[in-house]
Amino acid sequence: MPLTGELEHLPIVDVIQLIHSSRKTGTLNVFSRKGEGQLVFNSGYIVGATHSNEKLRIGQILCDAEIITDEELQKALEIQNNAGDERKPLITTLLDHCGLSKESAYKSLEKLIEATVVEMISWSKGFFSLEMDKIDIFDEYRYLPSQLQELNL
Repeated sequence: MPLTGELEHLPIVDVIQLIHSSRKTGTLNVFSRKGEGQLVFNSGYIVGATHSNEKLRIGQILCDAEIITDEELQKALEIQNNAGDERKPLITTLLDHCGLSKESAYKSLEKLIEATVVEMISWSKGFFSLEMDKIDIFDEYRYLPSQLQELNL
């Protein structure tokens, strides 16, 4: 049974702290007039994040930081689109085909998670739902959770 509630009664910061301190695994979906977001937890650690804001996408973050070019991003997206069942996450495609370093990939993923959490913290109205033991990570946001367990928000 999922844990659900309203942000007016239980702010997202408190929900995140509860999940972390109780070492829960699951997917936290948050809905607000300002957008939709998703945080994925594994044993209390945030291991994935998505947001409906186009600026909070891993490809955009990498381009904005000038780690990759728009051409490299388009190349990776085209490779993904043509891969069919062999499709890999965007970050993996960039690592394999565009010369992205693992260090840059992890730093950018950390930035994505931080930016998503910071955005969601400002939401005072809306709903949340934590689906325990369910880990949904969209392809472009999947990575190794152990790499980010030291992330301090």
